Amino acid sequence: MAEYTGEKMIKKSELMKIKNDIKSIIAHTDNGTKVELCGVIVRSEKGIETRQLENVAKGDKSVDYEISPQELGKKTYDTTLFRETAKNEFIAVWHTHTHNSSHPSSVDIHNCLFDRNYIIYSVMADDILVFKLSKGVE
Repeated sequence: MAEYTGEKMIKKSELMKIKNDIKSIIAHTDNGTKVELCGVIVRSEKGIETRQLENVAKGDKSVDYEISPQELGKKTYDTTLFRETAKNEFIAVWHTHTHNSSHPSSVDIHNCLFDRNYIIYSVMADDILVFKLSKGVE
């Protein structure tokens, strides 16, 4: 398990909760082990919240995910993703890999926004990875 230690630190205990939350979402989703699931992580007064969003990828959802900008706005309207003064802190985007390791694919890296945390949970390996691309990284 890797842990990012940048400006928005994710504590090891929080990462374990995120992993358990994602596993719970997979268990309660009909095809959670067959298609990539996705969402966002928010830190609120209650602690870490794992919010699921719909995978709207047009291609093969078993190897790709896409988050609808409209749904992202609805699920993060109350966070620092949109307003620095918001009371809830936007922490990361998460998604699952159904048949691969938790390491980001070339598609994952291509679709990342700079200076944002990303979390990948591998269903196959039961492993979680946190990463962040900095400007200038290709």
